[in-house]
Amino acid sequence: MIMDDFDESVDRHQLGVDRHHTGNRPMTFADYNRPALFYSNRSAIRPPPPARADFAFKPWYYDLVSKNRFDGFEGELPFDHIEKFEDMVSSIKAEGIPVDYLLCKLFPYSLGERGKIWLRQLRPGSLTTWQEVKDAFLFHFYDESMSEEVRLQISSFSQGPTESFKAAWLKFGSYQRNCPHHGFTEIRLLGIFFKGIDYRYQIILDGASNGNFTSRTPSEAVNLNENSASSYGIRGIDNERRQLAAKVDSKQLEQAEIQYVRTSCQSIQHPAHNTTPTTPSTSRLEAMLEAIYKHQLERDATISDLVCTVKDMSNQLNHTTSQKTDVCAVQLRSGLQ
Repeated sequence: MIMDDFDESVDRHQLGVDRHHTGNRPMTFADYNRPALFYSNRSAIRPPPPARADFAFKPWYYDLVSKNRFDGFEGELPFDHIEKFEDMVSSIKAEGIPVDYLLCKLFPYSLGERGKIWLRQLRPGSLTTWQEVKDAFLFHFYDESMSEEVRLQISSFSQGPTESFKAAWLKFGSYQRNCPHHGFTEIRLLGIFFKGIDYRYQIILDGASNGNFTSRTPSEAVNLNENSASSYGIRGIDNERRQLAAKVDSKQLEQAEIQYVRTSCQSIQHPAHNTTPTTPSTSRLEAMLEAIYKHQLERDATISDLVCTVKDMSNQLNHTTSQKTDVCAVQLRSGLQ
């Protein structure tokens, strides 16, 4: 067995030290060049030995944990590695052997080269329990800069142009799981998410909350977000946003809006001199804006219907709310109700 061979090699080295020890005679220059006189086990992880003296690690133990290797590259999350490693080792059933001992002994085999370099830099014998190993690992690989990076991802959350409501909700939750020490309150988190999603979804959440999403309690707001994420009706807006993003690039749209404003201002300030014939690019610009405007009218009508659907679903799930008929009227950006 690999572990048995390792222990035997340590014992042989120790015997070599005793056999070649100089005893009481003075050390010579040659003695100082004999590594065996100075060797000792340099392993940082040294858990107390188990009560069973006949226990031996099986080869598949090492194969199991080596499949979940942590290399320390950018994008790898130490929390994920610890969770997977603990799940794997917990599946090993060894009678009379503490799980803590298995975790400590197998952990080095779950590390890639960078992880091994870190482990070799620790003081020999400084880690004797799994909790100490885990704390040292997380402290080194999940430093303050990584914590601040995830906190920034949370505080600056913004839904992607083609990202669905469900994907945005799940992504925002993953940020919180990756940094359980983020320090944000639940109220603050819900506010960040609401401000970071597309205004179409904000209209739906407001409409399902009697016109104001902030009137919800935290638990009600979370339930509404989760129900909306699994709602079939809200997928219509998801598809519209993806189609719009495919047709009009965000930069092109921004440039079109700027050019449109400039053209309008010139027409107002110099009506008599603005006799320049319409160029093909201007015609395409006007056609693009007209198509976007028509698309917005159709989309707003769809949103109005979805508001009623989500609101009805929310009222059915909220048993504390009195049963009464609500008028599903929402003021849209286009001026429709």
